[in-house]
Amino acid sequence: MSLKKAAILPLLLALPIQAATLFVPSGFPTIQSAIDSATDGDEIVVATGTYLETISFQGINIHLRSLDPTDPEVVEATIIDASEQRSVVTFAGTETSDCILAGFTIRNGSANFGGGINGFRCQATIRENRVSENIALSSGGGIYRCNGIIEHNEITNNHAANGGGLFDCDGFIQFNQILFNSADDSYLPIVFPGRGGGLADCGGPIIGNVIARNTTDGSGGGADTVGRLSYNTFYFNRGNPGWSANKTGPLHGNIFWEPSGYPLSNTPAPSHCIISHIPFGDEANGNLGTDPRMVNPFGGDFRLRPDSPAIDAGTLFFGPSVDLDGNSRPYDATERPRGDGSDFDIGAFEFFGNPQPNPLPHQPHNVSPEDGKTVFGFNPLLVSSPFIDDDPNDFHTQTEWQVDDVPDIDPDDLVVGWLSDEEDILQITVVDEDQFLPPDSTFWWRIRHRDNYAGWSEWSVPTSFSTRGSGTLLVPQEFPTIQEALDVSTPGDEIVVAPGTYVESLVFPFEGLTLRSEDPTSATVVESTIIEGPAFPKETIVMKGDRSPSLGGGISLLGVTIRGGEEGIQCDFNDNRIENCIITSGKIERSAGTIINCKLTLEGGLENCHGLIQGNEITNGRGIFSSEIVPCNADVIHNTIANNQGRAISSCRGIIEGNIIKNNSSGLINCSGTILENVISNNRGFHGAALSSCDGLIEGNLILGNVSSTAGGGFLSCDGTIQNNLILNNSSRDGGGGLQDCQGTIRNNTIFGNVTEGSGGGLWFCNGVLRNNIVWSNEAAEGDQVFQSESPQYNCIQDWTGGGEGNISEDPMFRDAGNGDFRLRGDSPCIDAGAFVEGLLVDYEGEPRPMDGTSDERGDGSDIDIGADEFYSFFNLRADVNSDGEVDDLDLFDLQSDWFRSPPVQSKHDVNLDNITNPLDLEIVFKDWKRGTGPR
Repeated sequence: MSLKKAAILPLLLALPIQAATLFVPSGFPTIQSAIDSATDGDEIVVATGTYLETISFQGINIHLRSLDPTDPEVVEATIIDASEQRSVVTFAGTETSDCILAGFTIRNGSANFGGGINGFRCQATIRENRVSENIALSSGGGIYRCNGIIEHNEITNNHAANGGGLFDCDGFIQFNQILFNSADDSYLPIVFPGRGGGLADCGGPIIGNVIARNTTDGSGGGADTVGRLSYNTFYFNRGNPGWSANKTGPLHGNIFWEPSGYPLSNTPAPSHCIISHIPFGDEANGNLGTDPRMVNPFGGDFRLRPDSPAIDAGTLFFGPSVDLDGNSRPYDATERPRGDGSDFDIGAFEFFGNPQPNPLPHQPHNVSPEDGKTVFGFNPLLVSSPFIDDDPNDFHTQTEWQVDDVPDIDPDDLVVGWLSDEEDILQITVVDEDQFLPPDSTFWWRIRHRDNYAGWSEWSVPTSFSTRGSGTLLVPQEFPTIQEALDVSTPGDEIVVAPGTYVESLVFPFEGLTLRSEDPTSATVVESTIIEGPAFPKETIVMKGDRSPSLGGGISLLGVTIRGGEEGIQCDFNDNRIENCIITSGKIERSAGTIINCKLTLEGGLENCHGLIQGNEITNGRGIFSSEIVPCNADVIHNTIANNQGRAISSCRGIIEGNIIKNNSSGLINCSGTILENVISNNRGFHGAALSSCDGLIEGNLILGNVSSTAGGGFLSCDGTIQNNLILNNSSRDGGGGLQDCQGTIRNNTIFGNVTEGSGGGLWFCNGVLRNNIVWSNEAAEGDQVFQSESPQYNCIQDWTGGGEGNISEDPMFRDAGNGDFRLRGDSPCIDAGAFVEGLLVDYEGEPRPMDGTSDERGDGSDIDIGADEFYSFFNLRADVNSDGEVDDLDLFDLQSDWFRSPPVQSKHDVNLDNITNPLDLEIVFKDWKRGTGPR
């Protein structure tokens, strides 16, 4: 090499590498292939089209964009579609803010975490994308753990158990539309209800976003456990607690407008916010409880109307320089002093234009009761004149009612409520601080109306009414219908009903009432005193009146026959007493009282029962720490116990058989009887989501998709015999995805697809007899299949190297595990490979076992199969008339050609060899219908 060339080489090495621009698909067929060829600083430009792939940035700081990220049509037409295989976009976690993802529609991702984008805590910038229709079984349906700037994205229609739109993103989240996302347990059961329909666990500043119509069955419909919220618009989200937000940082300049629920829970004091359902007149820290008057929020336009109270009513605190549309802010639109004087508007949008004043509603007048009238009960119905306002866009939002025992009404004596508007007449039932008005007293009342702009009318002119005492009301002697007597009743009244049939649906107005027949102890009177519910409404009797602590809670229903009506009796958790009744009218729902000596053919939740509980639908129970059937000595047979906040069954000692037990806060606990042939699925519990501390025989059950927040996704501390069960796809956090700490006999189960973040995906610390089980495709941090359990015998265990008599590790060859068919194929190594079990006479499907399925010498020679299924081929191979390997409709067609013939020679259609083709042959074909002669 010459000296000249030697001097040039270091100079070339010192020159910066020129960033490249890579084009897809003209230069590279896929986006991932372009990323694989890129280096830091490169730009990848993607043409419009649909790219059916998933992509990974692999730690490379590149700018990946569509042709024009600022053009919504280009963004909509440039699609990365994961086909529900995994996360659409994955970062390595080391990417910096120099890494940019912009201008794509990111859809159809499906993963445990981050269905759309999984950031692994990267600092990449994510902007101007449409992230939609992605699913995360655990967290972050749209975006997960992206800590860079997330701005100007549309994040819609994503779903996860937690954080439907975004989860654990700690950078700036600004100027996004976060819409129609959901967080609940509909895809993967979780220990507690989902949270954060829009976003959850995002600790950075959240500025200038529209967060609307997101839902969760837990806390924080819009946002849960997030950082500072500034200048966002929350609208019509759903959650409890906190329809808008739960557990946040400081709140400044936001609209929290949730017409159907209370918007905030567990938050610091807000400043200069508009908040629905706050005490009216409470404008501390610049807050308003008024309709923000957006242009068309139902249609998706959340900008402010000219008469919006949000205009200039905000605060300078951390005020952004632009709004969601990119318009500069603040803009001084009003001459009236509002907010802190900074002229920032509240919410995500700044109003530009001329504001308009709002007229007040007209002064109303008292309609009913007439001045000076004595009312029949302690709960008089007050009726006002219609709401009238000169602005056609104004509507009624509230009427404030004042009731006092002197004509000069004290302004502090208020009875306030949100009221229904029926034929322009507004009305309220009067109570006094949750107590009913005293008898033989006179009261004065007045009202005023409020519009959706927070404008109040003048008070009406006060009028008076008087109350009466309680007593007995007779039906039909005094009142032609039972409901008419209820409507005028007083707490403490007794409604006595004469024999007859009363076709009506009843609504009790409050507690403290008794409804009875003339003699509740007479079977004849009970049978002849009939309340028959009409087709509509669904409930025959609604027993959910307002509480009456001074008179004693609850409603008594004594000695009547209740029939008809689809839903039966709605108790609304009241301490009601239902006694000596005949009930054939659907379910008793949400009862916290007693059901005594009744003839029940109903559907509903029962407590403290000692008879037979059979064929009921027990749903939507109330308490997290209660149970739908508890405690009880009864046999619980063929019920559906579903979607309850509490345990399904607790402390029951009878037979529990043939029930569907799903979507409860744990399944069975402390049940010592036989648990047989139930479907126990998608329950979520603290310990042992499906079964905990159940020590009887547990046989023939499907244990599917249950989730424990600690240990034992399927079973925990169940020390009886567990046999012939399918234990599938359960999960736990601390250990024992399928079973933990079960010290009895565990035999002939199929334990598949269970997962734990701890030890023992299939089984952990099960030291009893472990025999004839298939333990396959389970996952754990330590010990995927079996961990710290006694030496198993005659089991099929994936990757097993632990020895033990008769164990195998070959693929069990299920028929179709991906579609839930865990029967054995004809070539399964589990056929005849088990050990003898005394008294085990059938398999999971009820088919006899053992069945000699092979000519091989396997197992201990008893011919029992490993797992929950016993393999069967034909009892009579002649049933395969056309010899195609399966008994099906083609054999029936072939069989009919010789129907009732007696052939001179033996025919293949004569299945039973009696020299005639007749129904006896057909019976054999049907017996073996759809069976195959080979692997099935």
